[in-house]
Amino acid sequence: MVEERTPELIERIFWSTYRGCASYSLNPAQWAALRFFADPHIDKKTSSEFAKFHQTTRGTANQTVLALIRKGYLKRDVSPNDHRSKSVSLTQAGLEALKRDPIRPLSDVIDRLEPGERDRLVHQLKHVYERLRVAQHATN
Repeated sequence: MVEERTPELIERIFWSTYRGCASYSLNPAQWAALRFFADPHIDKKTSSEFAKFHQTTRGTANQTVLALIRKGYLKRDVSPNDHRSKSVSLTQAGLEALKRDPIRPLSDVIDRLEPGERDRLVHQLKHVYERLRVAQHATN
């Protein structure tokens, strides 16, 4: 049987991660967008691709991107190959904000775990995440 408090512990980790980051006035989805568009391993940096990654609607993802553009953290770039297509990239202000990414302390704590502990944690969290997605998909 799962410890009854486990979901609350995960929730407390989430909220403590984002506590104190109000100086940038960014919400967790906006931080996720900055990380997404900064990721060098992502080829297509568009609002649509961010929507897929973040598992949200295109409209919601677009609103997140537009808010970050208004705040000066992102910019839209017209594709040289297709003028209808617009990619998204970070501005200097976006790059500076990521230096104070609120998940950095959490990453540091996880990085300091023993390699076997870290691997087990990652494996279990992925497993929980996938099962949650399946369960949510079954109810929709």
